[in-house]
Amino acid sequence: MFMLIIVIICFVAIFGGLGLLKFLRVQKVRKERKVVLEKRLEHLIQANKYKTLQDKNESSQ
Repeated sequence: MFMLIIVIICFVAIFGGLGLLKFLRVQKVRKERKVVLEKRLEHLIQANKYKTLQDKNESSQ
């Protein structure tokens, strides 16, 4: 009986640890994607500002 309890505790610890590692990996990937998307958005905003300034200069000439 005592051995069965130890085996159950070990399985719970192992699967809990694996689940935690998977969760942390998913969080890391999400954070990396968020950073990439934020950089892309910032680039698009800057490109749009530059294009808007060019359009204003062309229309005023």
